[in-house]
Formats: sequence, C-alpha cells, structure tokens
Amino acid sequence: MICDPKNLNRSARSLPMLKIRAGHEAEIQICSQSVLWLKTHWLGRQLICPGPACPMCGGAEGRAHGYVTVILRTGQRPRPYLLEVSPPSWERLISLAKMEQLEVGTGLICTASRRKPKSPLTIEPFGRSENIPTAEASIRRTLDAVSILYGLPVMRPAETQEQWAARSIPLACSMIGQAIAQS
Repeated sequence: MICDPKNLNRSARSLPMLKIRAGHEAEIQICSQSVLWLKTHWLGRQLICPGPACPMCGGAEGRAHGYVTVILRTGQRPRPYLLEVSPPSWERLISLAKMEQLEVGTGLICTASRRKPKSPLTIEPFGRSENIPTAEASIRRTLDAVSILYGLPVMRPAETQEQWAARSIPLACSMIGQAIAQS
C-alpha cells in the first residue's frame, strides 16, 4: 500500500488557511453559520486550550481565535478556505451587516482586506449568495479543518461536537503538558 487511508481521509478534510496580505482585498462567501471560537496558548507553537483541565491557564494568558469556512470568490475558481478572525473583526462585521440589514452567517458575501502589515483583518458585507451549503456540513468542515491544523482528531461520521470535544480534550492536555516539559 502506497499510503494510509486514514491520512487520505484527513487530507480530504483539511482546508488551506486564507491569508490576506497587506494592501490586498479578497471577495469571500461565508460558509459557516457561526464562528468556531477557540482559546490558544503559545508554547513555541500555538496549542488549543482544553478548558478547565488546562495545565497552562494558571500561568499563561490565552488568546481567542475564531475560524470560519469561506469560499474565495476572487481568482480563477471559487474554492473553500479556512479564515481566522479576531473577536473585534467579527464584531465589526456583525455591526456592519446589521446596518445593511444582512444576516451574518452562511451565504454572506464580503470583502476581506488588510491595510498594512500587522493591521487587523477588515471584513465588510455587501450581499448574499443563493448558493448556500447546509449548516451541518459547514460546521463539520470547519471543525475538521481546525482539528487538522492543531493536530487533533477529526470528527467521526456520527459524532456530535460534544463527543468530539470529550475525545479531544485529553489529547490537547497531553500536547500542552509535553510543550511545558520541553520548555
């Protein structure tokens, strides 16, 4: 056998990160009904905080990251990406969408831009798409892509988010424990 089928499954579930460079703009369609918010710690690399069982929370401040699946509409062919958003960027999008009487979530079309290096991502809504994926599919897609990004297991076919979390928390604790031991 040339490659392991388990790796093929993970590869098919991963999404590339959409990076908006300074001075650039991209047209995106949001494919997630909601943002997947995670707290992370930096220990030589970014690691997911497993919550109350976290060995780092007593000694290090965490950072909130939000992830949504988007379709990049700019370029040759529309394709899905994983977009990382900060709480202020997402709150700004919600406010702008309300002013435009648009609902934030699956199907919202936006422009995403970054003015300067290290400046925050700006997301501005301008319409809705008729081509909307199902909410369940988009949640699973986002969670699977984030799981692969952080080295956690992907969701099993009949697994709920809560079951996935219960299965992943011990691994996240172990990863942070190993990083602490190596530092």
